[in-house]
Amino acid sequence: MSSCSNNDEKVERTSMTGFSIDIPAKWCLDTNESNAIDSYVGKIILNTRDTLYFEYGKGIYNIVDPVKAIVPVSQKHYWDSVGMGGDVIISNNPALDATLNIYSNEYYLKDTIDNIEVNWVFPKKFRTGKTGAYFFNGKNKNNMSIYSSTIEGDDIDLFVKMVKSVRFNKE
Repeated sequence: MSSCSNNDEKVERTSMTGFSIDIPAKWCLDTNESNAIDSYVGKIILNTRDTLYFEYGKGIYNIVDPVKAIVPVSQKHYWDSVGMGGDVIISNNPALDATLNIYSNEYYLKDTIDNIEVNWVFPKKFRTGKTGAYFFNGKNKNNMSIYSSTIEGDDIDLFVKMVKSVRFNKE
């Protein structure tokens, strides 16, 4: 692992395969990153002992979870009859529930960083659950995800600043 500092303000610009990023000095980059078949993977250990995972390459985990179809109560019998009642969400107001993202465990936000589309994921239960960002650079290009199952305290703010610092090498 790289050295860590107790300095809350300092960041270290770090270059990795395909991108560079400003990592808070109090977090530790695990220098045992590895190359998967079609991607570069690694992790960053936070001072709270939480872990951020990152992947860069072609076959990247899209951290945006699919939501089950939300259907009206009037269709319940049909979905049950075809054995798919457990695969849909039955609702009195499916259009509103879908619009408000009622049945998702996360909030999803769109952004652009370094001219690349980014999908942010934040837990609905503040600071409890999946937090991350998925950079989509095109179907046949390298994409990136960086995420954690739990980020606590002020580390959320540092995480957002760090992700916004990502710059990709020109392909």
